[in-house]
Amino acid sequence: MQTILDLIPAAGDNRFRPEPPSVSYFAGLDLGQRRDHTALAILERNVAPTGEFDNAAWQTLTRVDLRMRHLGRMPLDTPYTAIAEAVAARMEKPPLAGRTMLAVDATGVGLPVVDHLKSLKPPCRIVPVIISSGDHPNWSRGIWSVPRRELVANLQIMMESRALAVARRTRHAKPFEEELSCFGTSASLHDDLVFAAALAAFLARNFGALRGYRL
Repeated sequence: MQTILDLIPAAGDNRFRPEPPSVSYFAGLDLGQRRDHTALAILERNVAPTGEFDNAAWQTLTRVDLRMRHLGRMPLDTPYTAIAEAVAARMEKPPLAGRTMLAVDATGVGLPVVDHLKSLKPPCRIVPVIISSGDHPNWSRGIWSVPRRELVANLQIMMESRALAVARRTRHAKPFEEELSCFGTSASLHDDLVFAAALAAFLARNFGALRGYRL
């Protein structure tokens, strides 16, 4: 008779061969005004097996690595239509195509940009996010409304706890770190990179709560 001990994987048992690493991307697009640039941040989420098996949970253990792979700015006064087209073109390139969830700042003029971006049909999941002054995040009719302070606090926590790291040689890494350290103070001059990264980090941290959006 087969017992539970017979079901525990033995070393070298091919039936329990670890799955290959799973890579996905979370992007955030902060739409600038006259004073701030439009910024795009892209995070890479790499889930890789550790080679160990948890018999109690009956699953292969994994390690999650989250890194900022891209921080970019567009020139001031770039038309929103051109921004949408440039972002859609970026989403069509490997390795992002088909693996990316994109949060777009839908505050103010943002919703028409979201609509135009969707009409271009890039191979990514588009999540509109209104940056609000409220107290709690809200999901209604396909749009997130997230308090400004919660977005940035989430990013700060992820950076300070090293749950998120900026990859080496990432362009605009230094301006991003300066923006984040000065955010909310009188020394803060720009926040475009911070909000682009915060939108991407919001998706990365709350991926399980985004019903209806699957990579």
